[in-house]
Amino acid sequence: LATALGLLGYYIIFPLIFPVKQAVVQTPPEAQLPAVEEPVIVHQSLLIIPAEQTQNISLPTVDLIGIKNALLGEASSALPSGSLKEIVFVDSLGSAVKSTDVFSALIPELSKDSLGPSLNDNFSALLYFDANGVWPMYIFRLKDGAIMTSVQNLMTQAIESSIALKNLFLRDPGAITAGFKNGNANGKVTRYNVFTVKGASIDYGWFGDYFVLGTSYDGFKEAVRRLGF
Repeated sequence: LATALGLLGYYIIFPLIFPVKQAVVQTPPEAQLPAVEEPVIVHQSLLIIPAEQTQNISLPTVDLIGIKNALLGEASSALPSGSLKEIVFVDSLGSAVKSTDVFSALIPELSKDSLGPSLNDNFSALLYFDANGVWPMYIFRLKDGAIMTSVQNLMTQAIESSIALKNLFLRDPGAITAGFKNGNANGKVTRYNVFTVKGASIDYGWFGDYFVLGTSYDGFKEAVRRLGF
């Protein structure tokens, strides 16, 4: 009986009075990786001879509609025929928008990833004013070490096969004519195609490390001249 009472007290009554506390195991929180901040891009014009005007435009979302609406707003100002206005697109943090973001929005056949290794982040967007209207122009620059022939082939194929070339214009340029042809701008070989609206054409070419893409032959030549070619 004494043994039974001892066992009852040890195994049943004692644990009820003095319960064993369970150790709490705490799992340390997972280490949080620091947020990767994009470097701020400070715009630098690629023109040697500056444009008559320069305007910063906030462009929080980089897409075709945003770009076109921004340019249309700046095209409403009257500048003398032959003038250029440089447009600097900036994001919500004040950083200049990357060249690859704008290029791929205008020519969707080329992705940002395919252009990223080759194009410098900095570029120049321009508006050319003449008697026929206002025409967008774009100047891009190769990164140091980029292989030019690879980029040339990539851009030529994308531009000349693109079904979205009208995206480059502020107004409907009409119907496009037959295929691209060799042209000339300031003594350099270029490629071009014309539309039915007076003054409207797609012109592009390489000038050293610079790639120029425009929507008017006269504006294209003026942009090239101000590059120093």
